[in-house]
Amino acid sequence: FVSLFALLCSCIIDTAKKTYTITFEVNDEVISSVEVAEGATLTVDQVPDAPKIENYVFDGWFNGTEEFNIAKVHTENTNYVAKLTEVYTIKFVVDGNEIKTVNVLDGEKFDILSVPEDPILKAHAFVGWFDGEEQFDELADVIASKTYEKKKKKTYNIVTFKNGDEVVEVLVGV
Repeated sequence: FVSLFALLCSCIIDTAKKTYTITFEVNDEVISSVEVAEGATLTVDQVPDAPKIENYVFDGWFNGTEEFNIAKVHTENTNYVAKLTEVYTIKFVVDGNEIKTVNVLDGEKFDILSVPEDPILKAHAFVGWFDGEEQFDELADVIASKTYEKKKKKTYNIVTFKNGDEVVEVLVGV
């Protein structure tokens, strides 16, 4: 009887499948933990939604360099970490009015076609886009969010003459 009981117990133990814990982390915080049977895959419902974090883009779930694949058969505990890429916002401002906003991913260059056209200025020449004393350089690496304002240089004085209801403006070089 004891031998039969031992044989039955060993069969039950042998047929019991192992389970593994699959975790998903965002910024060092576990947001989801799922148990999966050995040799099984996760279902769509078991995978957390892409995290939404201001100024970041979600690039996927990664275990080291291995990207999460829902079809993967799990044979061990696995920890997936959200890969996030920072998004920088570049703003262009003319006379206090934002005329263009461009988002650039960390590590990418600014798209030269995204630079706004030079503003047309009365009696002034457009010098460039500046953040304080720093001039905008569309070829430089984007490493932070910035706001660039137009910088102008006076090239003419405007002289206004009024004759009755008629107003005439004349540009006089400086």
